[in-house]
Amino acid sequence: MHGGAPRWATWEIARYPYLAQVIWPAAGPLSLIAVGRGQTVAAVIAVDAATGATRPLLVDKDPVWINIAPDALTWLPDGSGFLWMTEASGAWSLEHHAADGAHLRSVLTADFGVRRVAGITSDGHDVIVEGAGDPREQHVWRVALAGGAPVALTRDGGVHTARTGHGVVVISSLPHAGGRTSAVLRADGARVPLPSVAERPAAPPTAEIEELTLDDHAQYAAVLRPHAFDPKVRYPVLLRIGVTPDTKVVLDALDTYLVDQWYADTGFIVVRSDGRGTAGRDRGWQRAIAGDALTLPMNDQIEGLKRLGAHHPELDLGRVGVIGVELGGYLATLAVLTHPDVFAAGVAVTPVTDWSLLDAASSERVMKTPELNPEGYRRTNASSYAGQLSRPTPSS
Repeated sequence: MHGGAPRWATWEIARYPYLAQVIWPAAGPLSLIAVGRGQTVAAVIAVDAATGATRPLLVDKDPVWINIAPDALTWLPDGSGFLWMTEASGAWSLEHHAADGAHLRSVLTADFGVRRVAGITSDGHDVIVEGAGDPREQHVWRVALAGGAPVALTRDGGVHTARTGHGVVVISSLPHAGGRTSAVLRADGARVPLPSVAERPAAPPTAEIEELTLDDHAQYAAVLRPHAFDPKVRYPVLLRIGVTPDTKVVLDALDTYLVDQWYADTGFIVVRSDGRGTAGRDRGWQRAIAGDALTLPMNDQIEGLKRLGAHHPELDLGRVGVIGVELGGYLATLAVLTHPDVFAAGVAVTPVTDWSLLDAASSERVMKTPELNPEGYRRTNASSYAGQLSRPTPSS
């Protein structure tokens, strides 16, 4: 590396003011992913590192909001093209583009359930991805860029992630039955376990996942009972809400419920529920909350509780508490303020109380600008309901 004066890269900043990602591959150009202020359009931009000149490679659009996947753009090892993740066809799919941006083929269509590109094999023939058709699970797959059926590298439920590099794939697994395992998958196909010395709980969490059929959709919920559960007792209920509106909390891996079980063993039945707005389904499911981050997420949590209570009399719906962190803390706060008939108490950890005080990129993706959606910002502001507080709601 040699020093020198900086060379500035410029693009249509007025149209794409948000710089979402910068990718500088070993082969291929320095690449930018830039997003418009309204977050309905994104551009992939190639930068000439010698001159700073830029040229667009592709533009992706969504009429509601556009998501940028964590590894949305992946260049092939020889720089001959790149992979792009898009929801343009209704759910996440994976496209192969030439180096000039021309679309070559669809590697994975929207019905597959791709969620992340973990990497490309060093020969450039296969891509390693994470995905599943079931939102409760996640698996690792090898997909040939030339075509052919994806090959599953994990199976039997659970949540699995992958990292690639130096000719190997490292797979980290949270199995359905609990525990954590890791293994190295070598280029010759050999699988080498990585031993763990982590402690295991004396008894696994009691989580049971149910599919709830509500009025206009179905959603998954997880229920945890105390290890010393007595079916003759009616237990107070603790509802735990995810950190962000798109965070999935109902997962097919028992170790993701260890903290919930700790709460349950103090005498609660703990519930999680993934309503509309969460990730892992099609674009319409997540974008159902556009313009109003309160009404549907809150309704889905409440209706899920009611449906569980109707099926399981051990849930005492007269004693329901709610706990959440950050935007989950926001929903916990609003739950107590707007539905004291359902929630007897709440705990809000670092809650958001006003969407207009979030960074613009986060708030405006869901809510648009305060100028375009003043009523939405007023209706979702906790201070609009502060005078109605009648339940204890400690916050930190």
